[in-house]
Amino acid sequence: MLIATEPVIGDSIAYAQKEILAAIRKGEHPSVLCWYAITTTYEECNLFYILSGTEYRHPIYHRKKKKPLKLLGLAGSRQEAYELVRSMIQHYVEQDALMEMKAALEAL
Repeated sequence: MLIATEPVIGDSIAYAQKEILAAIRKGEHPSVLCWYAITTTYEECNLFYILSGTEYRHPIYHRKKKKPLKLLGLAGSRQEAYELVRSMIQHYVEQDALMEMKAALEAL
């Protein structure tokens, strides 16, 4: 999985961000139990996946033959992940760039 240059980090998971990001960079599964990843998607009709740490471990998200997903953010709860996604979308709405959002997210 690729990692965005500056992933958005939720306040409740900031204490573990270095450990989680280091594990992902090494291609390993983080040992932190309660975290959520905000990533790009494989489908054209979706902008984000919100994956729990457990879901993240599923091999479908680590296929070598498909374009790798990009980690856009980390959250400590599903609710916090929703809030981070909402703020990302709001950023593009305010810039009147909603139509270009998918390409912009993958370029991060």
